[in-house]
Amino acid sequence: MSTFNTKNLIAKHAIIFSSTDSEISIHIFIEPFIYQDEIISPTIRLDNIDLPSTKLCDLANRSFTFTQEDINGSIFLDGSHHPVDVLDLSFFLSRQNKLTIVVKGIYVFEYEGFDDLPNEAFVLSTLVSSCDVNEQ
Repeated sequence: MSTFNTKNLIAKHAIIFSSTDSEISIHIFIEPFIYQDEIISPTIRLDNIDLPSTKLCDLANRSFTFTQEDINGSIFLDGSHHPVDVLDLSFFLSRQNKLTIVVKGIYVFEYEGFDDLPNEAFVLSTLVSSCDVNEQ
């Protein structure tokens, strides 16, 4: 049996959107990888995010700091939802006029227990787009 390696958690793309009750969420899609002879393609779900907007132009070149448990975050791996504590979200506009999100946080693997992994700090970076109609 192979032990999970957090280096497999490579962000592919992120989407920011708001639900019908104006709650802002971000989903970060992870590159597929093989774990225990299966192809895994998890998503990090971040909900209840206190941001000023889902408009990309309003988020460009801004950073937001959070404390642990400010954001309801999780990743589903090995049959369990593992908490994800986000400490910082930063949005950077590239020269190609695309927005990149940088997420700094902690994977809380000790909560559910996952391959005897300790909690681990992480930094993910990927392009972000908005799902909201008429959002830029």
